[in-house]
Amino acid sequence: MAKIIGTLPDTEGQDTLSLSTDGSTVTWSGVSSGTTGGSIAKHRSGNSGLNIYYVAGSASTYPPTGVNFSPNTLLAFPLFCPQWASEIVEVGIYVTGIGAGSGQARVGIYRDDNTIAPGVLAADSGVIDTGSTGSKLVSVSVECLANEMIWLALVNSITQGFSSFVADSNSWLTRGYAGTDVTSKATTGVSRAFTFGALPDPFNFTSAFTSQSAPAIWARFA
Repeated sequence: MAKIIGTLPDTEGQDTLSLSTDGSTVTWSGVSSGTTGGSIAKHRSGNSGLNIYYVAGSASTYPPTGVNFSPNTLLAFPLFCPQWASEIVEVGIYVTGIGAGSGQARVGIYRDDNTIAPGVLAADSGVIDTGSTGSKLVSVSVECLANEMIWLALVNSITQGFSSFVADSNSWLTRGYAGTDVTSKATTGVSRAFTFGALPDPFNFTSAFTSQSAPAIWARFA
């Protein structure tokens, strides 16, 4: 099945999209109806005005708690872009324990590689100073499509605490079960060994895990 992607006019009240390919013209006179069947999603532009943060890897309504994470492991958890959003404008973490030494972290945004895994790098937060507790937020600019799966990743330089969702009970079962024996645990995210530094591109995960607490990696959309 072919996919045609275009941009709808920004002018108020104009939702007509005309595309030409191989000598044929497709005309769409509405957001969800047209001459060829199927549907088209309007990609919004401009700031939504909403100031809402989403966290990757958890479907829980319970508040996160502090969990210690070892250094030099790159963890990644999935998140769907909201239907109203067109851009990720901020990412962040919440430090609950500073550890021993001068802690640092990096947050990354990865595109899904169509196998329910992080692929190419869309943004690297750069070094985040985690030598004090509290929120650590970084401005980014990454385009996203409505309902697009992305991955938020975290790697830290020393063992320290981050606000997190406890494994199993609070995790989103991202990659499902390996079989129909659901007495086994489902997979909640992916990881790879990685010495702290600029984030890898692509991700190239080496393992999917079932019992890893998910650090609360936040994203704000516009």
